[in-house]
Amino acid sequence: MRVTEQQTYNLLVNSIQRARAKALATQVQISSGKKVVQPSDDASAFDRIVSTKASMGKVAQRVRNLSVATTRLDLTDSTLSGVTNVLARIKELAVQFASNTNGPSDRVIGAQEVKQLFLQLQELGNTENAGGQSVFSGTSLNGRATGVSIASPIVLTSGTNDSLVVNVDGTTSGTISLGTGSLSGSGLAALVQRKINTDATLSAAGKSVTVTFDTDRLVITSNDNGQGSSVEATGGTSLSALGFNGGSTTNGLSPFALLASTSVGARNTGSAVISQGAVSNPNAVTLNDYLVKFSAAATFDLYNVSTAVGVLPNTTNTGGVVKSDSGVIDPSRVTLDNYEIRMKNIYTVTAGSNDGIRFDPG
Repeated sequence: MRVTEQQTYNLLVNSIQRARAKALATQVQISSGKKVVQPSDDASAFDRIVSTKASMGKVAQRVRNLSVATTRLDLTDSTLSGVTNVLARIKELAVQFASNTNGPSDRVIGAQEVKQLFLQLQELGNTENAGGQSVFSGTSLNGRATGVSIASPIVLTSGTNDSLVVNVDGTTSGTISLGTGSLSGSGLAALVQRKINTDATLSAAGKSVTVTFDTDRLVITSNDNGQGSSVEATGGTSLSALGFNGGSTTNGLSPFALLASTSVGARNTGSAVISQGAVSNPNAVTLNDYLVKFSAAATFDLYNVSTAVGVLPNTTNTGGVVKSDSGVIDPSRVTLDNYEIRMKNIYTVTAGSNDGIRFDPG
């Protein structure tokens, strides 16, 4: 067979091209540090490499998850340690001031410290991780309105106590008709929820709520989260029947929020509406109970019923009787008036081991 010069030339060119291709592949392997760069290099090896990388990615993600979990557990542990320390201090103060060696002024100082410890507990409860997520409540930052205690069943009567107006996340509903009937517990909560969520104004704004019956009171919770999440029962003839002529309201700013709860005095008269209480400035909270007594539409007296009632001896007093300060037993009976007690004679009766005292009015 005759081999021409052209065939020899083509053979040499093909050999050179194959050598150049191999050299180029070798350079790519050297520069990348990888023996298999593309599937054509080694299909079987490339498949194993892809599978191994996927497994390594899963392992790396698990390591990151463990790191996040460890950080959260460490934060939770340190927070709970803080709670334990606060509770131990409260117990210590309770034991300390139970002793008769501490006077009223000492107990006032102790009470102030306990109030600050309570605020510290609230702060610990609202602890957030580095991502801004609450440690103890997840994403459940919902505004809510909590009513006062009501006696079931509730009888709804047309034209008397069958309407309700609520404000959900800043949007005020129309006048909601609840209908008539006798309901209690979960049945009452389901009715209120259905009526609120079918209100045209709230539906158009995309607002909705969840209503529950918690032991003896209704709780209306916004289905939205965050600081703008809020609920308040603002009007309607059913406020008193449903327990929203008082109670408390909070927004979704913090999972554990201070409550300012209002309630109607047993001797109230008139048609004034009492709304749910809210804390407008947490830094000004005293954790005391207050009584508000109106003498006119815009005139009222404010009394702190958590403090002792001041008792002063009369300048003409004689004898060895000792006066003492007293607390308020029933805030609903406070009249904000001053009283004078006069005693004419004091007798010791049943002399012996069970001595008694009899007072004669002056």
